[in-house]
Amino acid sequence: MAGKKSLIAPYGTFHLVADDNFCRQLDRMNVDFVAYQDEIGVRKANVEWTPVYFERLKTCHDKVGKAKLWADMEVFQFEGPIYKTPLHSAPIERVIRQLEGISPFVERVLIYQYPGLMSKPGTIAEVKTPGATKLYTDYKAYRDAFLG
Repeated sequence: MAGKKSLIAPYGTFHLVADDNFCRQLDRMNVDFVAYQDEIGVRKANVEWTPVYFERLKTCHDKVGKAKLWADMEVFQFEGPIYKTPLHSAPIERVIRQLEGISPFVERVLIYQYPGLMSKPGTIAEVKTPGATKLYTDYKAYRDAFLG
């Protein structure tokens, strides 16, 4: 659509190899933003690894100079086996570590699957996920302290 911005959020970030071939592929894509999923909620990655691969993605995005580098951060965790058990809100300690690990390398951080995982107290939407209000409240306190 002419004049409209486009965003993609690819899955499989942990498997990407940000080499010259990847940079060429990125250069051929006609998108404005790439919000790579951090894959922590689906247990494909962990908070120690994400800074490494987001730094490599930043190098490639800087080299190509087209699509903006964003992150699509997963703030959920599965109750048991992934894809087979209910989702719950992640603890704020993990979410903060995720933010601290990827923020130096991306222009913007999106939250993947926000509805029901972070819920403002008093909202009219029914909250079914345990911890959704707590994650919202904890995140707001962290954000308010960070912004001063």
